Amino acid sequence: MNAEPGQEIVIDAFNMSFANYEFQFGTVQVEAGGVIVSRSADLNNNGIIGAGDIGMLLSYWGNNPLGDLNNDGVSDGVDMGILLSLWGTQG
Repeated sequence: MNAEPGQEIVIDAFNMSFANYEFQFGTVQVEAGGVIVSRSADLNNNGIIGAGDIGMLLSYWGNNPLGDLNNDGVSDGVDMGILLSLWGTQG
């Protein structure tokens, strides 16, 4: 598959583990010179984006990248908007 800068590619992989670390892919965005991997909005890893994920995002609120869904280094209203836009979908 060829991708252009700014295009998003959905990776069909969930609950991957590597070197004893668990992680989930959300989307991969192609940028000039590389890609940006965004984390899944399913912060509690239960397979669906819902109320538990909002609770986790709020617990990460501020200068904490654990709830960062847009790769800006903080967990804030932009990340909440992303999470709400994905409400009820599979993580």
